[in-house]
Amino acid sequence: MSSLSRPHVSVLMPCHNGAAWLEEAIRSVLVQTRSDIELLVYDDGSTDASWSLIERMAAGDERVVPIHGSPNKGIVHALTAMLNHARGSFIARMDADDICFPSRFEQQLAFLDQQKVGLCGSWFQEFGGGLPRNVRWPHRPEELDAAMLFQNTICHPTVMARREVFEAFAYRAEYNLAEEYDLFVRAGQRFRLANVPEVLLRYRRHPEQATRAKRGRMEQLTQGIRLQALEA
Repeated sequence: MSSLSRPHVSVLMPCHNGAAWLEEAIRSVLVQTRSDIELLVYDDGSTDASWSLIERMAAGDERVVPIHGSPNKGIVHALTAMLNHARGSFIARMDADDICFPSRFEQQLAFLDQQKVGLCGSWFQEFGGGLPRNVRWPHRPEELDAAMLFQNTICHPTVMARREVFEAFAYRAEYNLAEEYDLFVRAGQRFRLANVPEVLLRYRRHPEQATRAKRGRMEQLTQGIRLQALEA
């Protein structure tokens, strides 16, 4: 546990065999214009060099909080473990293969305050495996509420939320692969959700992503969540 005073933002970064891109992802968090953060990095039973890299990065910056998990138990277990360690008033998500823009957290904190929302994502840039493209999903709360009836339109690694959102709503293991959509739909019944209408993250495309490798199971879960959203 870091000896720093209580951070304003706790950043949750799960990692499983992410050594190829992990250092770049961590550095993009550490060079943020808001420095009052902690970065919890959960190694979920990696078999590559991820854990040694996490330890090295933690030795160089005490804001990095390494958490070792073994064997591999999946993203919901990893996120829950990190939430149990998180000390910040705000919780942010980040993946081990993506890259934050330097002002991401500063802009999201200002947005949450100004727009009086509980959770926000942002627009993002997809890159890797083809030409980069900027993805601009609905950003106003009322537009986002309507869009979320049909598909998840908040990019998980762009999320920042008030701590109370995650205290009220937990990730659920039975929705693994669509755990974020499930949480957002439930949280949206109590908190306002929005997207910052600016590109604040570079989202890496690659063949190993769960979204590509397990598309069928994800779509099955997503259909169930849509029905729950419509009923609500």
